[in-house]
Amino acid sequence: MNGQERVIAYRSADSFAFFYGICSSDDDTRSLALNGICEVFNRWLDGYGSPPGGRSIDVMCGSEYTCSSDPRIFIREQLPDLLRLSIDCPFSDVRERCSEILSDLQSRGIEIPHKRFTGVSSFIPSAEAVSADETDKITYKLLVMAYLQNNRLEHLFQVMAYHPPYLECFLRTQQYLMRGDGPLPFNYRHYIAIMASAQHKCTYLINIQTSEYLLQCGDEHWLQSLERIPSKLSKLSEVNELLRYQPWLISEKHIEKLAKGEDNWSISELMQAFVLLIHFQSLSSFVFGCGVNPEADHPDGHVYGPTITSENSTNCDKERLANAPDEDQDRGNDNGVKLLVERMTSLTEDCTGTGISEEELLQRFEKFETANAELIADCLQFSSMSLPSVHSEGLVNHLQQELGGQEPIMKRSTYRFQDYSWEDHGYSLSNRLYLEIGTLLDEKLIVVQNLTYHTMGESGCVDTSSFRQAIWNYVQCLYGIRHDDYDYDLVDRLLEEDLKSYIRIVSFHPERVTKDDYSRFMPYLKHSEKVHINLILLEARLQAQLLYSLRAITRYMT
Repeated sequence: MNGQERVIAYRSADSFAFFYGICSSDDDTRSLALNGICEVFNRWLDGYGSPPGGRSIDVMCGSEYTCSSDPRIFIREQLPDLLRLSIDCPFSDVRERCSEILSDLQSRGIEIPHKRFTGVSSFIPSAEAVSADETDKITYKLLVMAYLQNNRLEHLFQVMAYHPPYLECFLRTQQYLMRGDGPLPFNYRHYIAIMASAQHKCTYLINIQTSEYLLQCGDEHWLQSLERIPSKLSKLSEVNELLRYQPWLISEKHIEKLAKGEDNWSISELMQAFVLLIHFQSLSSFVFGCGVNPEADHPDGHVYGPTITSENSTNCDKERLANAPDEDQDRGNDNGVKLLVERMTSLTEDCTGTGISEEELLQRFEKFETANAELIADCLQFSSMSLPSVHSEGLVNHLQQELGGQEPIMKRSTYRFQDYSWEDHGYSLSNRLYLEIGTLLDEKLIVVQNLTYHTMGESGCVDTSSFRQAIWNYVQCLYGIRHDDYDYDLVDRLLEEDLKSYIRIVSFHPERVTKDDYSRFMPYLKHSEKVHINLILLEARLQAQLLYSLRAITRYMT
């Protein structure tokens, strides 16, 4: 580490857990915890008490603090969490009480932070997003479930809440991955999640997982540089990078390198590690694709001083969204959806006729590959385009320097889905190596593949199955997977160019997605429908990366 580099003082596990007493569905438990929190703040205001965890004042002093014995420093450390809970909590008593505490602190001379961004997404108007006090009982129950997992109602989950059946499966899967049974210790799980999220510079996920990592008493030195982490974890760097852009290159040799020698991984540990890497890389695509805003307690999620909020900002930088059109531009134009519905209806009727031979399907795929070769090659290349600097410090910057884009892109290979499919091969191996994960992933997969409301824009009673299948197969084609029973002519006939461009960016370079990209494709769709498309992209990418990883593990084991 550079001797002149400032060592960042991270909060302790006790500090992060300060508000965990209100993480309860029981009204009396929350009320008791809120009273206790008020008493602690009052003691600190009066100059008494110790910080959470009993740390010395010197350790707590960062660049914004003046080292002294003033307990008000302890208050400032908790203010961002207090702000978040006053806005994004499914329990109204918590929101109201936290707002009262903030007002009281302000009246007593404490400068309080303000939320930097309006709403949970910079792409979706606040009035159209799912709120923390959602009135739909099923959705609200899921928001409570999400909050109780880690004392946080994440913006990510509020965006997913447009589609409750999927959110329910997602919450079960992530809860099992991060907190359920499994061979990896909890601090390893969150650190691997940070490594995966850093591949796309997804500071939203990095900030959340860093908090979770420190809550598990993770070594904060690991957050300073990859040089500080155990060699066992650092050995994952190569496959983490390959999963990002070239998962088809992952082979049994990579598995052997990880499973043998010093600090080796067991196969069951590798299974969980691969699922974690893939889960958070694909989730990064969803975060950027839907413009999820930073949480209020994130370093880039709040400001001190005058209230400045913006809907045109994401977890990277608002400059990336400056060219966005008006929110409702072309929303009323239903000509496009009528043409698409007519096309889907026509194609559905055509499918009832004679089938296409395997030879013809292969020829159509090869024709599609040739026609799209340049576009596919472009989306695989690392671009010299500069990206906005992220706000997070420490590990984020080191990971970007040490992991980001060092290997050249190799020519993409393809394989037949039927030669190594999820149903016939991946599902059973996943469950064998990491109990229950195959079942959880399969449930989530089935939900997203069958999720439909039979609507498109303002049109109802629409069969969207061919449209959804075209999106799924296009994503997997980008990753070199060919479904030999699918007619790839349908991709060009059903997916407009703006949508295909959006899919390519979200799949490979999600950190570059702008509000203009989101608004431009199919402007007649509702925001819930665009979120639905992003769920398909997430799961199609996840399955492609997972199949390449499982194929390599299978070859190593045999």
